[in-house]
Amino acid sequence: MALLLAGLGAAPGPAAARGGEAPPPTIDVAAWIDGGSDADTAARLAPSLSSLTTLFPVLHVFSGAGIRGVGGDGARALIARAEDLGLAVLPAVQNLGDSGFDAAPVRAMLADPAARARHVAALVATVVGDRHAGLNLDYESLTPGDRDAFAAFVAELAAALHARGKRLSVCVPARTSADPTWDAPLAFDYVRLALLADELVYLAYDWSWPGGEPGPIAPLGWVREVARFAVAASPAASVRLGLPLYGYDWGGPQAVPVPQRDLPTWGASRGEPMDPPALPEAARGTEVGAVFRAAYRDPEGRVHRVFGEPIQGLDEKVAAVRALGVTRFALWRAEFGEGSTFEGLKDHGRRGTHAVTKDDSVR
Repeated sequence: MALLLAGLGAAPGPAAARGGEAPPPTIDVAAWIDGGSDADTAARLAPSLSSLTTLFPVLHVFSGAGIRGVGGDGARALIARAEDLGLAVLPAVQNLGDSGFDAAPVRAMLADPAARARHVAALVATVVGDRHAGLNLDYESLTPGDRDAFAAFVAELAAALHARGKRLSVCVPARTSADPTWDAPLAFDYVRLALLADELVYLAYDWSWPGGEPGPIAPLGWVREVARFAVAASPAASVRLGLPLYGYDWGGPQAVPVPQRDLPTWGASRGEPMDPPALPEAARGTEVGAVFRAAYRDPEGRVHRVFGEPIQGLDEKVAAVRALGVTRFALWRAEFGEGSTFEGLKDHGRRGTHAVTKDDSVR
């Protein structure tokens, strides 16, 4: 298995008033955690909480049956520890169904003003009742026809939360231009939403996805373009960039996610190692940056191709987009990382953008 790195030149920080380099702006790092986390996961993650400023525990699922809580003992322990450390806790609500994100219940709610009002009231009640700092709204798989109704819903939810002194964080698809090549971004009025919510979380991952061709999860050049679009469409203070702590293994009946911490040993523990796969054609005109890639043959004879986001890739993306003024990040998900992942991000708060060492074969 090989970890293939590309270099990133250092970029100067802003000049200090008294000459030399000014201290870099402090970065704000959030991470999602699984609401069903068990006690062992909580014990492993607890030491890393001090490297974060915000926690997004996925505690609520919105479906046709309404809002369902999914919090387990491990997640509750992590939330309690996070609050002791002074982290802002904004539980996430997602529209997950049995086979992925399900837009149908969201669309039905958006179309009915009375249902929308009930949904806003229910979301606010969960935040206020649990004394959390706010809410992370992650409703996906919407279409362009939902754009205006979704913005109206966010306006109502933001007003209700703000009236109770709570914050609203809204997840939006990654976008790199005013003319996107797929429909998902057209369901979101980025400029309007940025004025309503306290922050927009741009989900800059799944450039290669389970239903497509194997390849990088978040190429460096693409992430930089997402950040450029974000700071042009939104006030810089409202931009949070979502970054991945995982990869995918393509080759079985269905591509499966691979946690960042398991990437180095994934293939060797599952079959006969092979030469790393080439980049897909679509990535060859893109600045890819650091990417983990490996291949193996499983006991059934199937060839698997694994691409993932190594710690070095995360590090260089943070450095690159800080040069554009982005200092707020969100990691999907905390369970997929390891201690050095979070320590490295914490260290970014004490230094400016920097060079990533080029090495074609780090093992």
